[in-house]
Amino acid sequence: MENKNNKKTTEEVPSGAPQTENPANVGSQPPRRKRICGAEVKRRRKARLQAEAANTDPPKPGPSSSGINPKGKGQATIANPKQPAGKKTSGSKKRVRSSTSTPPAAEKQKRMRRQETTSREQSYREAAASHLRVAVIDVQHPLGKLTADQVEIVQKSLMGALDRQLDQCLASGRQAATFRGMKYTGEILRITCEDELSLKWLQQTVRSLTPLWEGAQLNVVPLAELPRLVRATLWIPGPPVDAGVVLRRLEGQNQWAHVKKWLLFHREAKPEAASPGNLFVFGLGMEEAKIIREREGRINYMLSSFNLKLKENEASAQEGRTPMEEVETPGGEASTSGGGPA
Repeated sequence: MENKNNKKTTEEVPSGAPQTENPANVGSQPPRRKRICGAEVKRRRKARLQAEAANTDPPKPGPSSSGINPKGKGQATIANPKQPAGKKTSGSKKRVRSSTSTPPAAEKQKRMRRQETTSREQSYREAAASHLRVAVIDVQHPLGKLTADQVEIVQKSLMGALDRQLDQCLASGRQAATFRGMKYTGEILRITCEDELSLKWLQQTVRSLTPLWEGAQLNVVPLAELPRLVRATLWIPGPPVDAGVVLRRLEGQNQWAHVKKWLLFHREAKPEAASPGNLFVFGLGMEEAKIIREREGRINYMLSSFNLKLKENEASAQEGRTPMEEVETPGGEASTSGGGPA
């Protein structure tokens, strides 16, 4: 019996068979692997899902490139061994840019260059054609002012001269003078010629006209050469009143203001307003505006005095546009003498 038991205890275990642990030798074996923390489990799950979405193999567990647990519990995190150190894992592949397509930044630069070129060409065309925009003025008036009746006389004379030129051109097969338009605003007659030949015809015709009224001296000048103006607004309370009547009253009671030199740009009667009245917009020369400022803008009118508000157009010198075109008129286009009953 004793020999049989000894034989069993000393019997060797085959090399291929699994060995059972001896309770007596448990303390001498290495400790078991520590349990993975929850953060690492989530990270691995996320990496596996990203790899499946990208049709790649999931990253195998391995030592982290940093070897530091983000939560500081002493256990090293596991990183993807196939991923180079210092690069983040991407869940999707980068989109391959077509070699034929233009990058957005380059396309934007091309568009900006085209816009700049177009703007320069347009500015050049406008500058080249600016001399074709002229005004027919009476040199006897400092600002070239023409009344509505005078403009009607000038217009009829120009149309008669143009008819005579048309007869000559039709007989000889030549091109007659052409114009883009004529406009009477701010007591200034403005004409835009189509080309150089038309401008030359207008200049020669206006200068050759016999005096259309006593003391008339007409001339054609570019709009850019017209005097610089200051915008002045005047509010006169009460019922509608004719602009000619207002100017006569202002001139008679304010000889120092040189009202005859003022240009009337706009008149608007507002009888239905909470405080009925009349709005007037004038264009004043620099000398006249200086006199008004010295009087603190006060101007006499009948049994009262009102404030004439001045506002200089600073854009004229900066932008190179004709000052007379820049005087703003509230409520619509500029008007000439006329209006309701006094």
